[in-house]
Amino acid sequence: GIGKATVTKLRKLGATVLSGSRSEGNLDLADLSSVKKFAKSIDKCDIVLACAAEIYTSKDETSVDGFDKTFATNHVGLQALLGEIEKRQLPSRVVIVASKLERNGLVNPDIIRKEKGKKLNDRPDSSAVKHYGDTKLCNQMLTTTLAERWPSVQVFSVSPGMVDTGFLGEFPLWF
Repeated sequence: GIGKATVTKLRKLGATVLSGSRSEGNLDLADLSSVKKFAKSIDKCDIVLACAAEIYTSKDETSVDGFDKTFATNHVGLQALLGEIEKRQLPSRVVIVASKLERNGLVNPDIIRKEKGKKLNDRPDSSAVKHYGDTKLCNQMLTTTLAERWPSVQVFSVSPGMVDTGFLGEFPLWF
């Protein structure tokens, strides 16, 4: 995906990069114990590049911590990781990779609290793609919150547009 390509390019440019992902076997954002373990391995953090993007098509799929799995992977784990990093040292920059699908996102904090992260809204016509947009809206909200909470940190949200990473392989092009 986008994260893997970015890490590869940064390493080619000579950057020291600590990368965390399920594919590398060292970080599963849908598992908060994995997030804490990974955060402990960070000695120094100048830039956080958050590229989590997952769509689980089963509406009943939950993380080991009981959250909706798409929400856990795309947002809860990221927020938890940033919280763990904050305890040690603030990075100088945070870049959260967004999605234009967040424009269709719908988030109701009261429902999130009431449902303990198993639902983000009461949208009757939800689909996996709309739900993905909901989680990406949460990322945008996190970006705004971090920019306010960490005034000394440059916090960005970027949307790369459609990138052929194979991520949407099971969805029709017209979705």
